[in-house]
Amino acid sequence: MSVIIYDPVYGKQEITDPLVLEIINTPEMQRLKGINQYGVWNLLDPKIFTSRFEHCLGVYFLLKRLGASREEEIAGLIHDISHTAFSHVIDYVFDDQVSQSVHERFYHQTIFNSDIPKILEKYNLDVHSIADVTHFKLLERDLPNLCADRIDYFLRDSLLMGLITLDEVNEIISHLMVRENELVFTDKEIALTFAYQFMEMGDKLWSPPIQSGSYQLMGDLLKEALGKRIITEDDFFSTDIELLEKLKASNDPWLIDQLNLMNYDSIKEGTLSDYTFKTITKARYVLPKIVVGDKIVSLIDDDLHTAVNNFKLKINQGYYIKIVNSPKSIDLVKQIKPIKLSNGIRSKEVTLGRYQHYKGNYYEVLHTGWHSDTHEDYVVYRGLYNSEELGKNPVFVRSVRDFIQNVIVDGEEVPRFKFLGEEALGEETLGEEGIEENSKTNLKVNLKEKFKENFEGLDWPRIRQSFSFLKEIEKLKYVERAIMLSGHERFENTAEHTWHMAMIVLVLRDLYPQADVERMLKMTLVHDLVEIYAGDTPLYDDAGRMNKKEREEEAARKLFSQLPSDLEAVFHQLFAEFEDQMTEESKIVRGCDELQAVMQNILSEGKTWKDKRLDHSWLLSRSRKKMGDDPIFQQLCDYLFQEIKDRNLAWNNREGR
Repeated sequence: MSVIIYDPVYGKQEITDPLVLEIINTPEMQRLKGINQYGVWNLLDPKIFTSRFEHCLGVYFLLKRLGASREEEIAGLIHDISHTAFSHVIDYVFDDQVSQSVHERFYHQTIFNSDIPKILEKYNLDVHSIADVTHFKLLERDLPNLCADRIDYFLRDSLLMGLITLDEVNEIISHLMVRENELVFTDKEIALTFAYQFMEMGDKLWSPPIQSGSYQLMGDLLKEALGKRIITEDDFFSTDIELLEKLKASNDPWLIDQLNLMNYDSIKEGTLSDYTFKTITKARYVLPKIVVGDKIVSLIDDDLHTAVNNFKLKINQGYYIKIVNSPKSIDLVKQIKPIKLSNGIRSKEVTLGRYQHYKGNYYEVLHTGWHSDTHEDYVVYRGLYNSEELGKNPVFVRSVRDFIQNVIVDGEEVPRFKFLGEEALGEETLGEEGIEENSKTNLKVNLKEKFKENFEGLDWPRIRQSFSFLKEIEKLKYVERAIMLSGHERFENTAEHTWHMAMIVLVLRDLYPQADVERMLKMTLVHDLVEIYAGDTPLYDDAGRMNKKEREEEAARKLFSQLPSDLEAVFHQLFAEFEDQMTEESKIVRGCDELQAVMQNILSEGKTWKDKRLDHSWLLSRSRKKMGDDPIFQQLCDYLFQEIKDRNLAWNNREGR
């Protein structure tokens, strides 16, 4: 007996251990499928959902990959079994916002009231030993140390937020090793990047103001519901949906009003002089250790320690939250109940293999199974293509009934999915080029019909919103920079700067083959859009640079909010990545940004530099600093500044020119 799991972090995983399968099927573990790892965030944004069940399986897969003992693997599988509905919101109910450990109080009680002790005894394992997580140093360690729990939720959550790619996930895992029963990195740069990105996830998902505000709001709501005996503490051990249904069924006016404030329009970051309440949260950060020779050493990096201290200070100060009375009725979160895979029993109507959708795209059926409640047959399949909205090879779930259904196209009945055979598309065609070649030659897709179908199915509200944004950003052409064009007839505008900079990224791509060029081009296109509202801030404008960050962040919120919500998040992420300068791609883009500015000043014979009396040494020092410590960009910088020096293009304070 076995079960196939398709995990977004670790890929295809086959569970064959009968002990693990029995534990997974206990009601206590199945309940975790209805517990959102991110508390109430999916009330604000339904896309932000990862179940505690997925995370527990992920920790199990990671521990297995790291060679942990069977006992530690099982401990990892059940480590979050006592998490309550809405996860860490419970900490705000019991005023434990900083340590966030309330669920640990119920850990042993949950295990010993389940069938897990009997299951473990059946396989000759000691439940008391496994329930004592202090035995397992790969699974759990105190902050800021690495552990499997911390690593899995970082990887899982970073993928959800688009902070890292699957290739980067695999690289991180490949540089992990167990030494002296401790998880350490084998590469300093990977360890540093992990530490910085861990803090970035804290800023974006685990502890930003809106998250803390929504947790506090729901925590206070649940306190009130407990006091009014609308709910009991036992209700915390149901699922998010069940608890939410009970709150709404109470018809208590105050509770309903508070629930309806659970939206982005109502929960805002306030100020010291204008706020509704102050809240605090947990600062999550790591200081990984690395292995050097035969020794484990701490990651000694002054910049990292400074960044960590600043991060802790910011989080520990707490947030002022402003509640704006913009209620929106909450529909019960429509979660797709998980499929309980049928232990290798395949649907008779659907064969594993490759299929072509009637609109042209190709798919691969990965597994069939039955729904745990309705017992209806379902299909799990993935797209063999890249999607801007859904990512690479997106995975879908559909009932067998719908999958095999015929559709009418131009009066003719055709299969919704046409079976191509298990070998119809070889593994080598999973990439874009292979699929494109097949579509052109072997399968001969009727593009006219395909595009006709796509056109008729356009989401017109989304298109109208997108076009409105595209019209708005035309204003970038009117934002003047402080650098003349080569003919001195006018100043360069920011749209021209963006185009020229994108060409630099593209032309110099061979200098950084390891970097994601597509992401850098996207970052280039987005990074200066905020100047539509914030304006350009020249390098010599000291007063303007004092509040530049605040002006541009406000401009980003105003501009990107005009996009559909999913694109708003993408654009915000690209803008923030450039500003934060934590990734290799963002540093390269910053270097190209500076190269363009220097090059344009050279083309305009240094007119701005001379007019503003900016001398060669000051300019060189500033440019080298902006280009960071990358030796390639330092050489490029020196090359351009040698031309500036040779041609006397900067102001010379000795000659007054």
